[in-house]
This record gives sequence, structure tokens and C-alpha cells, in this order.
Amino acid sequence: MRKISALLFAVITSISVNAGAADTLDGLLERVQGGQRSKSAMDAAAALRLAAADAPKARIMLVDALDGSRDPGYRCSVIDILGSATDDSVRRELAASALDPDAGVRICATRQLGLQKNEHAVPLLVANIDSYLGGSGNKGAYEDDFRARMSAINSIWALGEISSPKVMGELRRIFSSSDEVFKLNIAFSAGKQETSKAAPFLRDIAGSVNETEPVRSAAFEVLERLGQAGGVQSSPSAVPSAMKKADLLYTGGQTGTISDWFTDMLPIGHTGIYGGTKIEDGKILPVIYDCVPNYFKPGGTRTVGWYHYTHHFNYPLYAVKTTRTPPTDRQREAIIRTALALQGKDYGLSHTEQKGPDTFDCVGFSEYAYEQAGLNVTPDEQETGWGWPLTPAEQYDAAVNVRAPAPGVWAQQTPSGVVAPNPGIITGAFGALNSAFGSGSSVQLPDVPGIPGF
Repeated sequence: MRKISALLFAVITSISVNAGAADTLDGLLERVQGGQRSKSAMDAAAALRLAAADAPKARIMLVDALDGSRDPGYRCSVIDILGSATDDSVRRELAASALDPDAGVRICATRQLGLQKNEHAVPLLVANIDSYLGGSGNKGAYEDDFRARMSAINSIWALGEISSPKVMGELRRIFSSSDEVFKLNIAFSAGKQETSKAAPFLRDIAGSVNETEPVRSAAFEVLERLGQAGGVQSSPSAVPSAMKKADLLYTGGQTGTISDWFTDMLPIGHTGIYGGTKIEDGKILPVIYDCVPNYFKPGGTRTVGWYHYTHHFNYPLYAVKTTRTPPTDRQREAIIRTALALQGKDYGLSHTEQKGPDTFDCVGFSEYAYEQAGLNVTPDEQETGWGWPLTPAEQYDAAVNVRAPAPGVWAQQTPSGVVAPNPGIITGAFGALNSAFGSGSSVQLPDVPGIPGF
């Protein structure tokens, strides 16, 4: 019902919201605030992007973008619009949105700062990542702050978009305290930096038996695209991966925009099925099954790697998930068999036939493969009637993260075998603030005692 209501609201507002508002700056901002995806709002946003090139007008918009009392969706729209700002002081102040108290705003802001290639944002993006990794919340199968996690992942992606001498060093540092999903995204972002600096880091990852094969596959694929993959050893990894064949993958995409009607501030727009890794020409490479519009190259249901799955690394990998009751080994084999059997099917742009038999969309493809194995990822009522169409964000909500161990740097084990929090959990966030605002800031690190036995 909420989906139909959202559609009706969009139609109504396209006709009625601020229909008589003058094309003043305030009038244009009112239309953006009230119109969501109406034509009036989109036309106003286009006009405001032109206006953002004027420093005084951009500064007026900046006030709304950073105003925590405003609607988060509206603030995200203004942050997007300010991507056209050319005044350096506006860009510098806009970078503060990477640490906004509202996690939903951080999700959109971190992505937009990357799209804007805002070099002032580097220390703040790093601070956002460190704050998440150093937090004490649950990061297992039932993430207790998935928006904070998404904003941190977007921050990793954004660092890759920004050319700065500081980026590679920060990616190297963050890598050691990251889980597999973060490490995959770090590999993607490293590949966008200067090759002479990125290649040695990626070659270390690709050749390390102490990294999981999914992570090594990302490094190998990026190196291959850089023409730097030769001579790296591909011996089997000595450490197991939390990712298994037939797990569900989630990235951004066409419908994964921050102001999307259906996603409640979630940037999830595309799903796929993880097919494991393979050895090809001496390289560990990923196997991913997904379904994309037929005009993509390749299009329809297909077998690809990380590069194509993330739309040429234009989006991060947000999550690896599965059903609340994980598939058995036999069910995983069945899911992969179905994914292979459907290769070459067309994508249905109308989404009226999400799960075949003739056409599929991305979420229908993965949902169908699971159902054929006797598993139902999302409730049936989300696929038909008032619930139609099923969206990637809804499937993301219904699935759970694969069970991965917490990054080792944030825990310590006593000689008796008791796992205790590393004091860095507490001091890490303060350090992130100091790194963002300088060692001369008034933030004081607490005196956290060490754990007996270390």
C-alpha cells in the first residue's frame, strides 16, 4: 500500500506543490522540499544547480544542507545540488556533512562528496570510517546500525573517487582493521588511485594466503584492469571466508538513490548471487550471477566479476547476506544450478514479470533462484498486489548478514581465552576527530587502562 501511496503522492505533487511559486532562490528550494520526485522539484533542482555556481547563492543553500532541523531527504537533495558549487569555502564547509549526526544524511553526503571529488572531505570521510570500525555495536548477522555501516562503506568508495596523496595511506591503514566487505571496497577504491602507489598494495593482497579468496579476487580483478596482475601467486588461501556460494550481494544502482520513494534512505539498488571464485590464467577471479537491463554490455542474466556487478565500480558493495535460516550445502548447489540455467534470459524493464518465466529483473532473479531451492527470502505479499514490485531494498531488509568474525584489531584475547574489547574501541573515535580537525582540537583522549594479561 505504501508503494502505491508514494506513487499517488508523486503524481499529485507534480501538479499541485508550489505551482505558483516564483522562480526565486527561496521558491526553487521550496519546490525541492515539497515535491520529492515531481517534475516541478526536478526542474527546480536543475535551476538550483546552475545557481550553485554563484558563491552567495551556494552559501544560502549550504545553510539548509547543514541544518539538522530540516528533513533529511531535503538536506540530501541540497547536498546533491551543491555538487555544482565552485566556491572553495562552500566545498570545504560542505565536507562537514560526512560526519552529520543523522546516519541517513551521512549515507547520501558521503556518496555525494565522492561524486563531487571534494578533497576537503578526506579527513572527515576517514573519521567516519574509523568511528564505525571503532564502535562497540553489533556487527554480526544482525547489524544494529546498518545506516552507520552504509555511510562508512560509502566513505571508502568516496575516498577512491578523490585524488589526494593522503588517500592510499589511509586505505592501507583501514584495511588491517576491516571485515571482508570493507576490504573488498578498499580494493575497488585503491584501483582508482595512482597506479604506482595502488599496484604494490593490491599485489600484496592478491598474493597473500592470509587473505580470503573473495578479497584476493577483488585485488586480482583490479590489478588485471590496471595491467599489473602478472607474476602474483594464486595459492589457496589459508583463512576461510565468511562468504559462501549462493550468498546474496547488494550494491547501488538505478533505483538505489537516496531520495527513492521506496527505500527509506537506503541506497540499495541492485542484487546478485555470489558464485565463489575461480582460477583463470593464474589469477583468482570472482564469479557473480546477476540480471541487468539488456542494453548493458553484457546484459540480461549473466556471469560477471566485481567490476561489472558494481557498474564499473561506480557503486560500492554494501552487503553480503543470506536467509535467516542459512541454506544447506545442497540448497546452495541448487541455487547456483538455477542461476546457471537462467543465463541469457532477458531483463524485463516493466517489472511485471520479475521472476520469469520469460523475463526477470535483478531481485526477481535472485528471489526465484532461492525459491527453487526451497527458500523464500522475502514475504510473498511484497511481490504481488499492494506489495508489487519487490525491490532490492526490501530483499536486503529481509535477509541477514553472513556471519563474519569482528575485525581482530578491535578485540583482544586474554591468555585464558577470554575475548575482551580493545581499548581502541573507546579511543578510536576520539582519534578520528583529532585526525579530522587537527591535533590542536579540544577533544581529549580518555585514559583507558590496558586489559590485565596483555
